[in-house]
Amino acid sequence: MNSEGIENIMNEFIYEKGSALFQCWQYNLDQGNPSLTVEGQPFRFYKKCKGLERYRTNCLTNDESQQYLLDGLPAEERIAYQRTSSDPNQAMGLLVVPVYKGTRLVGFIELTTHKPKKDYDDEFLRLSSLLKREGFATKGLTV
Repeated sequence: MNSEGIENIMNEFIYEKGSALFQCWQYNLDQGNPSLTVEGQPFRFYKKCKGLERYRTNCLTNDESQQYLLDGLPAEERIAYQRTSSDPNQAMGLLVVPVYKGTRLVGFIELTTHKPKKDYDDEFLRLSSLLKREGFATKGLTV
C-alpha cells in the first residue's frame, strides 16, 4: 500500500480531539495466507502519549495486533469497524477502515485514540471522502 495517495490522506487528515495514532496496515495474501504489516507504512501521531507509543511499538513487533485485525470484523466482513466508549472495558478508541483499490483489499487505515469517543462517524466520513478523492474505496461503518 505504498502509495502517494495514502501519504496524501495521512497528511490531510486532522484529528484535534486529543491524543491519537493514525496508521496504515498493508494487506498481503501470500499463497492463500493473509498477513498485515505497519512496517514501512505511513503513520502519524496527534498529541503523542506513552500508551499510543507503546501500542505502535506492539504493532511493529507483535503478531497479536495483526491477528486482531485479521480475525475481526474489518477483515472478515471487509467493512469499517469502531470501538467506542459504549464498549465495555474499552481502554482506547478505535476506527478501522478497509482500503480497496477497485475490488481488491489493499490494507486498512486505523485511528486509535487515547480515550474512546461516543462514535467515529465524522472521522469515517472524512476518511471515506479522502480515500475516494485519491482513487481508493471503503465500505460502510458498523454501529
